[in-house]
Amino acid sequence: MSTEREREMQIGSLLEVARYFGSPQEFLSVKEARSHFRDAVVTADARSVVLTSHGEPQAALISYHRFESVRQAVIGLLVDALDLSWEATRDRARMRLAEALPTTEEEVEDIVADSIGRARSRRAKAIRSKSSRP
Repeated sequence: MSTEREREMQIGSLLEVARYFGSPQEFLSVKEARSHFRDAVVTADARSVVLTSHGEPQAALISYHRFESVRQAVIGLLVDALDLSWEATRDRARMRLAEALPTTEEEVEDIVADSIGRARSRRAKAIRSKSSRP
C-alpha cells in the first residue's frame, strides 16, 4: 500500500494531468508544426498540441514534464489496481481455505499412493512404447 505522502503525490499528479488535458487543445498540421516546431514545443508546455495530417489527428505533442506526470499518475493507478487485485485474490483464497474440508492422514496417504501408481503406469507405458519401436 502507498504511504500517505505517496498518495498525496499521486493525487497531485492526477490533478495536474486533469488540468493539462482539460485545457483546450491546439491543432496543428504536421507541415505547420515542422515550420514552427519551437513554437509548437512552447505551446505544448501549456496545452496539448495535436498534430494532424489531412485534417485527421495523427499524434500529440506534450512537454516532457507533463509526460512524466502522466506516466507517474498511470503507474500509481496501476500499482493501486494491482494491490486491490492481490487483496481480492488473497481474500478468495482465504475463503476457499476456510470452506475446505479437513483431510485425514489416511486420505493423504491414499492420494499419494494413487498419484505414484498413475506415474508408474505412465512410465511403464512410455518404456513399452519405446521398446516396441523398430
